[in-house]
Amino acid sequence: MQAGDEDSRQVIRRMRWLTVALPAAFLLILLVVTVEVLARDLPRLATVLVAFSLSTVGIVLFSRGVFAVIERLQEQLRRRNRELERRTAQLQAVYEAGLQVTANLSLGPVLQSIVDSARKLVQARYAALAVVEEGWIKEFMTSGISDEARKAIGEPPRGHGLLGHVLRSGQPYRSSDMAHDPHSVGFPPNHPPMKTFLGVPIISGGRVIGDLYLTDEERAFTDEDEEIVKTLAVQAAIAIENAHLYQGVQEVSVLKERERIAMDLHDGAIQSLYGVGLKLESCMAEIEGKSPPTKSRLDGAIEDLNAVIRRIRSYIFDLRPDEIENRELQESLSELLRELSVNTLVNTQLVIQDEGNGNPSRLLSAEQARQLYYIAREALTNVLKHARASNVRAEISLHDGKLKMSISDDGLGLSGTQRSADGQGLHDMQLRAQSLGGELTVQPGLTAGTVVTAVVPVEAEAEK
Repeated sequence: MQAGDEDSRQVIRRMRWLTVALPAAFLLILLVVTVEVLARDLPRLATVLVAFSLSTVGIVLFSRGVFAVIERLQEQLRRRNRELERRTAQLQAVYEAGLQVTANLSLGPVLQSIVDSARKLVQARYAALAVVEEGWIKEFMTSGISDEARKAIGEPPRGHGLLGHVLRSGQPYRSSDMAHDPHSVGFPPNHPPMKTFLGVPIISGGRVIGDLYLTDEERAFTDEDEEIVKTLAVQAAIAIENAHLYQGVQEVSVLKERERIAMDLHDGAIQSLYGVGLKLESCMAEIEGKSPPTKSRLDGAIEDLNAVIRRIRSYIFDLRPDEIENRELQESLSELLRELSVNTLVNTQLVIQDEGNGNPSRLLSAEQARQLYYIAREALTNVLKHARASNVRAEISLHDGKLKMSISDDGLGLSGTQRSADGQGLHDMQLRAQSLGGELTVQPGLTAGTVVTAVVPVEAEAEK
């Protein structure tokens, strides 16, 4: 822009000299020709007419030259005005995108505003923005394509072709012919015609989290277009990270509140209900054999209390989904046994047989640990509901690349309880074990009670 202004000033300075020098030189030449040539050979009137004609021609030529220079300067001014208007629009779009990023925590509207601005500023026919998480396109926004056209195309892209090339390389890329580009994989049916391509990665913290790209039927994209799109890609990266941070804060707040409610239920409601149950059992002992109807009603009340306790415990588990998050199975199982012991006065024991390999539960994947946790919880719930046990033992061991988890009690056993009829819980445990490629067995204990055993394969060098 500064070089253009200097050129304009030089042209104006030259014009000042030329508007004086050229007319003066022309008049001098005209006088010499008139006096020395025309006046000698032509009558006076003819001399005047010829001199007038020559002066008129000179004036016309001079005027045309001056106006040509003026028109050229005006055209330059018009181009600069257009450039300034375009640059102002670009800055305004970037400014508005920044306002959207800071004022709007909803990711969708912000990204849609950015992709719309990119298409308008670069004057492209189509534009799109993809957000990628763990190698998959999670969000895909478009501009310039109608809803009907999107429906006709079908599923959004999966990150192949030119789009995938930008995501993998992490560098801007331009193509003058998409159909014949070496990175292209072609267009799906009903796709609108596109020829030229400009793609820019969206990068945050050194990671490619998406890309912003534009296409057109004919228009070739320039370096300046690329700079504009790169600026908007930065705004998109900020918007995406802001949305992730906000979502994380919300999740933490929800988890803290759910944990608080769960603890209140556990420490207050359940303990109070257990206290009522103990009082009723004491009453049962006092009237034993004296009033069968009263005893029957007390039995029913105690069973109702136990049912309420089980439901509240279920709510607590639902309110505390982080019981098993970021924990090894050993730690989660220990917590289940602790709660069982506190709430029922049952003696519990956790045995880990490492056989020199350290804690076997560290070899489990997160999904394996989760499913085994649910199996253990169901088994202990059965102990609570039916077994009338005094002791519960949980054991984790590793043999021949398989981890075994067993839950045993010294209660009534299968023959003395209703557990054999409770098919849904057993069925669920078996499905969980099978989903891990393992198996589950439920057998009587050696002397009393029941043993629930789940065996799943593990990788020798796996990391949780």
